[in-house]
Parts: sequence; C-alpha cells; structure tokens
Amino acid sequence: MSEDFPSGGLYLPHARAALTYKRLSPANDVYLAHLAYRMSRYLENRGNYNFACTLAEQALELYREILGKEHLDTLTNMNNPA
Repeated sequence: MSEDFPSGGLYLPHARAALTYKRLSPANDVYLAHLAYRMSRYLENRGNYNFACTLAEQALELYREILGKEHLDTLTNMNNPA
C-alpha cells in the first residue's frame, strides 16, 4: 500500500487503518514510515495541514527509530513537519 498511495486518495481509509497495525518487523516498519510520509504529503496538498503535520511527525519518528538519525531517509524527512 505504501507504494500505491495516494492513487487519488482511494486508499486513504485503508492507509489510516494500516498505520494502527501492530509493528512486527523492521522491514514492515519502514513501509509504515513511507506510508505515513506519503499520506502526509497527500493531505498537505489537499489542505489538511493539521493531520498532515501529525503524520509527518509520525513518519519522522519511525525513520529515526528504525533507520537511525543519520540515515538519508531520516535526514530528508526532518524538514517535512515544518
């Protein structure tokens, strides 16, 4: 789902549900971080800034936790919540 989102927003309810899933492995957690990032960008473009910021912060926290604070994906996403 993280690769297909946003696809016109059709997957938004499903993506929101996926973010609540129990984290099982670091590989899946990276996909959750990517999904949260893509959702935040989609919602930002739709004008839903509050929820977009929340998701951007969630994505950043996942990237830090999974990949470390020096990883390129983490560093790239540091600016997104702003």
